[in-house]
Amino acid sequence: MSIAFSEASGARIEAARQAGVANAARQADLSIWGVYLQARAQGETALAAYVEQRFTDHFRVAYNAWHAQGEPTSGPFKMKEYVPPGTTESAAADQQADSRFADALKFNQRGDNYTILTVLFALVLFFAAASTRLGSPRAQWILLGVAIVFLIIATVVLAHLPDRCLICARRVRGPDTGRLVPPRVHRTDQTQGRLKSKEARDVTTAAPMLIARRWRSRRSAAIAGDHLRRTPPGRPDHDPHCLVGEQPSGP
Repeated sequence: MSIAFSEASGARIEAARQAGVANAARQADLSIWGVYLQARAQGETALAAYVEQRFTDHFRVAYNAWHAQGEPTSGPFKMKEYVPPGTTESAAADQQADSRFADALKFNQRGDNYTILTVLFALVLFFAAASTRLGSPRAQWILLGVAIVFLIIATVVLAHLPDRCLICARRVRGPDTGRLVPPRVHRTDQTQGRLKSKEARDVTTAAPMLIARRWRSRRSAAIAGDHLRRTPPGRPDHDPHCLVGEQPSGP
């Protein structure tokens, strides 16, 4: 819900920014158009031609359409061809903001429905537990009946509530089978999750082997060092290259 409200707010800000860009472009075109009209009114064709060459690309399209229709009094700014930069982006952002705001309201109502559902199930537990504290069997059955009624109501409400998230609910039908296929982003997440699990298993398996290998290496070095310390240098069986403490064969 809060994410949808945040997205709607961000889209609204983007729409306002694009509308500002469109208004700035419109003001620049109005200034150039005013100079052009003044030059034509005063008969200064050279100035009018000079200003006409300074028309922006989007205004030139509207100007050509206005000129092709016989220059109506409404002006080129009323032509459908006049679309200053930012107009389309602003409309798209406004539409997205409206859509996300409507989704946020829907999510808010859905959260309220689940809250009511939680209260109903809590009442079921309350009346079921309270029935065991009464000594009269009649009172116990009455409270159990009330609990069963609330359980049926809660089950019916739960059955009419959506049981999937928004992303999972936006499923598309496969082109060949026609079956519901989850979005690609979910398949990607599952694949990445499997890869991460495999890497974790590999690390878990390799860690003991690495520790054992290092321990054997240190053990061999310790045995070799102990052999070198115990064997006098003058003895013939003193071999500094021996690492396992084995004595050379021979007399």
